[in-house]
Amino acid sequence: MLVKEKLYPMKNVFILILLLLSSLFTFSQGTSLIEISSTTITELTVCGQSENFQIKLKNDSSSALSGLSITVQLPSGIDYVQGSVAELSSYNIQEQSVGNNSALVFSANNLSAADSIVFTIATTANVSAIAYQQQGNLFRNDVSANFSSGQVSHTSSAYNVLYAALSILNVSPSSQTAITGDTVTRSITIVNAGNGRLSEFKLTDIRNNVGVDLVASDLGVLNATLDTITFLGADFAGIGNNDAYFNTNESITITQTLVASGCIANTVTSTIKTSWGCEGEIRESDNSYAHVTISLKNPI
Repeated sequence: MLVKEKLYPMKNVFILILLLLSSLFTFSQGTSLIEISSTTITELTVCGQSENFQIKLKNDSSSALSGLSITVQLPSGIDYVQGSVAELSSYNIQEQSVGNNSALVFSANNLSAADSIVFTIATTANVSAIAYQQQGNLFRNDVSANFSSGQVSHTSSAYNVLYAALSILNVSPSSQTAITGDTVTRSITIVNAGNGRLSEFKLTDIRNNVGVDLVASDLGVLNATLDTITFLGADFAGIGNNDAYFNTNESITITQTLVASGCIANTVTSTIKTSWGCEGEIRESDNSYAHVTISLKNPI
């Protein structure tokens, strides 16, 4: 038996194509029911104050969107300040899971048609952001909105991360002699050659032997073990622009007072360096060195 192939008129083919295009358009509409936008700060300073990141979700559909959750992914070295979410609308934005900076989850009530959710979160930059930037990465925040009928994603504009870079410019004198019981001084100059400011840093002076004691510094606070000086805002008020920060290209010079107390004629070497950081991560400058040679008093 011969079976003839059935031919469809061209009109039917056109109808099939139109139906396919219509279904694709409907699917496309379903995935863009929410429009996400964001406002970022232009720069964030490592170990500096927090800055706000604003997120806006607009319902472009004609009906309410239910089952809404928002996930924010921060880049390496950027931290969410827990409890900082602040809503500028009225949809009950709440933290749901904020222990992982790469998957911060927030919930919200159903979003009404043609209305918007607007909220901010505070972020800070930690020391690991420096390595992330030095590897050539850009800092952008990713936002995704999940709801009962789909998901929409958004990437923020890029922002800069600034950080300090401290260096010891000068130690003077780098070598000197002191008779047992005498007091000597030396000056140390530190510069911030980075593009970020600091509210605090430390200077350590670790000596390789007994016989010379650091007893005072004209700036900063000397600790109980006499090996670390901490500099705070009050110490920066007299330099540069006279604010409470150690800013870019500012330098500070301190005078140390040391006492030779040893009873052995030898040379005591100080290893001097700066350090700063936050959240348990520290950056240190290169070492500088200073020497005090102890000379014993001749008996009378």
